[in-house]
Amino acid sequence: MVRMRSGSVHTMSMKALDSRSQHAARAFGAESGGASSYWRRNLSTTFASKAGDEDVVSTASIKNVFKKEWEHEKSTYEPPEELAQGPPEPFTLTETKGDTLLTLTRSYGSDETVMVDVMVNDQDEEESLAFEDEDGELDIDVSIEFVVTVLKKDKDEELVFECSSDGSYLEIKNLSLEPSDEDELDEALYTGPVFEELDDEVQESLYSFLQERGITPDLAEYLLNLVHDKEQREYMDWLQKMITFL
Repeated sequence: MVRMRSGSVHTMSMKALDSRSQHAARAFGAESGGASSYWRRNLSTTFASKAGDEDVVSTASIKNVFKKEWEHEKSTYEPPEELAQGPPEPFTLTETKGDTLLTLTRSYGSDETVMVDVMVNDQDEEESLAFEDEDGELDIDVSIEFVVTVLKKDKDEELVFECSSDGSYLEIKNLSLEPSDEDELDEALYTGPVFEELDDEVQESLYSFLQERGITPDLAEYLLNLVHDKEQREYMDWLQKMITFL
């Protein structure tokens, strides 16, 4: 049985193009509408200039800073070994350059499709905790949020789980059964109770439901590495775009 971790249910909302995006937005904390990266990065050099009493830094100098940053990132980048074999079978990965949505998809049985959506730049920073280990060294407990959607043939609804994990546990934060053919979920529609208010036996059965479909802490650990690697690759692409623009 997958070990559960107790936690409060986060209720968020956001206009989205479709119900999957809407759930991703709520689960990944995108209320502000901004693209606040989970792994924030800063350029190694910053400039401060005061018109009239200091020289203004030239565009060429700024461009060189970006070039140095890109060269450094490129020279130190190594794809994680955990990603070398691809996603856990039988999942397949779908990603697009420049798009921070990553999707794992698999079939289950003869009539089910299971989709796992994770967004790189809208992870909840509150889910990452820093603490000291037994040796007094700083340790970072990084968790990831993702959405699991289960669709069945000839069914008008889809089952949606909003989950969190650090690779050692799996937590269901929210569960809903909703129409699969609506572009935007009606906020007045009842899609299910608060997950933590369900009977313990019911909760356990839903964790077993996910585990049978390959939604495990091991899968979440793969997602953690995937998100970090994707963010790094997108960051390097962004640096190149900035160099070209400047």
